[in-house]
Amino acid sequence: MKPKSFFFAVVFIYLLIIDSSVFAAKNNPEDYKVLVKLGSCKCESDSFETENDGQLYVQKNNDFELRLKQNSLVSVLNNPLALTDELALKKGIIGLRVASDTLLIKTAFGDIRLRNATVTIKLSEHMVRLCVNEGTAIFIKKANFVPVKAGNEIAASKDKLSTIYKYLDDLHYVWYWKSPEEEPSLRNEN
Repeated sequence: MKPKSFFFAVVFIYLLIIDSSVFAAKNNPEDYKVLVKLGSCKCESDSFETENDGQLYVQKNNDFELRLKQNSLVSVLNNPLALTDELALKKGIIGLRVASDTLLIKTAFGDIRLRNATVTIKLSEHMVRLCVNEGTAIFIKKANFVPVKAGNEIAASKDKLSTIYKYLDDLHYVWYWKSPEEEPSLRNEN
């Protein structure tokens, strides 16, 4: 092994084993605060889930909002080597607002990278749809990196990726992105 390669290997092992706390602090599930919880919801240390009657509104560091509609499941991935926070959408409809930090959302049909954006994502058994309300999101499928700008939507299935099209109302208006007190869908009016 060349001296230069050996040096980089030692530094990498040090960061990985000895000083992994530097990386692990990036996406700590305990940083997520539940602000609104309606109906049947489960808030575990590494996931958020809503059932038929549930809705959930989660915030992190005032720069990040996550909203789950009914029958949705999101896992918080704590990858010590990730350069960004990572979530995995397992099912349902979620809304995300990311003010500054970069966020990666993994789905069964492609990944979505956000920075300074507000989006709604719907995952079904056969496809995922991404609607961008504000900012720009990058949809990643295999070697395709597709920027999707505000007012547009894109869809992907197992083998296909759509072209970008004007948003459809069902995803665009899932939330109006007001505070929880002003948002009709997040009021507990039982």
